[in-house]
Amino acid sequence: MLELSNTTLVGKGLHREVHVHPDDSSKCVKVVVLRGEKETRREQAYYRFLQQRNIDWLSLPKFYGNEDTNMGSGAVFDLIRDEDG
Repeated sequence: MLELSNTTLVGKGLHREVHVHPDDSSKCVKVVVLRGEKETRREQAYYRFLQQRNIDWLSLPKFYGNEDTNMGSGAVFDLIRDEDG
């Protein structure tokens, strides 16, 4: 289980928080904090569709699946950073 905390927090939206993956700083973990399950399911269904189409992931963060966290299920994606991190 991944341990997420305020020290791993990157950003927060209306329904989800984004954390740096504690075991891989090149990835992030999105967790639902307020009724965002429907939005998360829709996003993941679209990413699975893109994976089936075998797209080039150069311009989109890749989805790696879900992992259990201390805050519930978390969706793991590439963490996009600018030139200075």
